[in-house]
Amino acid sequence: MMRRPRVFVGRAGVAVAGLLGAALMCCCCGAGSSATDVTAPAAVPTLGPNLLANGSFSLPAKDNGVYDPPAGGSIPGWAVGGPVEDWSTKAYGWQAPPNAGQALLLWYAATGGSVTQTIKTTPGWTYLVQWYESGYPNGYEPGIKVTRVLWDNALVAAVPFNSTGVTSADMHWTLRQEVVTATSTSSTLEFACLTGGFGPIVAGVSLAGDAKLFLPATATLTPTGKLVAVVRNATGSPLDDSSLSVKLSGSYKTVSYAPASKQLLASGQVASGQAVLQLKLPTSLKGQTIDAYATLQGPGYIPVTTKVAITVT
Repeated sequence: MMRRPRVFVGRAGVAVAGLLGAALMCCCCGAGSSATDVTAPAAVPTLGPNLLANGSFSLPAKDNGVYDPPAGGSIPGWAVGGPVEDWSTKAYGWQAPPNAGQALLLWYAATGGSVTQTIKTTPGWTYLVQWYESGYPNGYEPGIKVTRVLWDNALVAAVPFNSTGVTSADMHWTLRQEVVTATSTSSTLEFACLTGGFGPIVAGVSLAGDAKLFLPATATLTPTGKLVAVVRNATGSPLDDSSLSVKLSGSYKTVSYAPASKQLLASGQVASGQAVLQLKLPTSLKGQTIDAYATLQGPGYIPVTTKVAITVT
């Protein structure tokens, strides 16, 4: 197997690494993809729990080098199906991906390097997969690198990354996002190399439940009125899961001489694609408008918040 160079040639000037268009993507991967390209922020916002084990590839910790698991072996949380290497970005002077210190290099030798992980899922739930991509820096085998992302053995993304111009100082980390749907109580996520030689580099992988919450922008209600929040999965189907709830909060004065404080206005569990929010407000709020915020939350789910202005009558 061709081996990686262990010594870099310094922190060269940066050129812009572009992503190819859809026509080249189809030529490279032989399948379409709806993966979203997102400019890498300085830090990844905390969107919710990560259902993956070791999504950052930080185990085993390798501050001073690289871990070469054998094919058929494992990285904690991941089964290895082909040649991969778990790199310490610190040890080799690479710009670290957001919120991660290690990254996975996918090789392509006789077979493509790959890792898989099986996760407990809820049928009908949609999940957001997020990951960062880059390529080997400093002009070593530059060109198009393609990561195949599979969900239950079905291809969901195969977007090319152009590693030309990538340097140790600027790895051009690019955030990808893809929505997947669970059809059973367990699902398998796989990352695999499609291109020859040094493949793409993957880091900071996360998976969490993804949904949409709908409420009117304004509402006129009595102190004991109710709102109905509509809850859909990311593909538009109604969600029905009592582990999910919607909490409605807002700030108002409980006594006239005190400052306004945040209060829980109502809450309801999700059933048949909705949550009923029954208000119990003081009658003293009649005639006032409260800026309220409804948040959909539940174990393993990305919290979703939407605003509604409630005029109390």
